Amino acid sequence: MHQAVSNPSAPAACNAVSATTSFAVMQAVAAYGLSFVFSSSGGNYLALFALGAAALGLALFVDLFSALRAK
Repeated sequence: MHQAVSNPSAPAACNAVSATTSFAVMQAVAAYGLSFVFSSSGGNYLALFALGAAALGLALFVDLFSALRAK
């Protein structure tokens, strides 16, 4: 971290560590959740694809709604 920033401040470095740690924890939680969905559906990938499609649709809706609201 200190090599990437020429003059790191303590709060910025602490924030970067916290952000990285929370991202890693959320990735692990999501992986366990998707593994649970996969095993609960009997190994059916359709449930995972449906969740992915729903997430993409939600992201598109939020993006379009925020763009319209900004105008």
